[in-house]
Amino acid sequence: RAALCVIVGSDNCDRVTIDKKNNTVSFNTSGLDLSANEGATLVDQLVASSDTYGFALSDTANLIV
Repeated sequence: RAALCVIVGSDNCDRVTIDKKNNTVSFNTSGLDLSANEGATLVDQLVASSDTYGFALSDTANLIV
């Protein structure tokens, strides 16, 4: 959850909930101006999608050269 809070902004951290039982993330955007927060927009698009996504953090990036 901490990593998602960094993405959406610490002021919006309480809007992020994770259901560990079924591995789903919810993001409450009620009253939030998504046009002013690209991270929040990204998380909103991911949680609203009908597709399934994985989320992982790493100290390195995989680049295709």
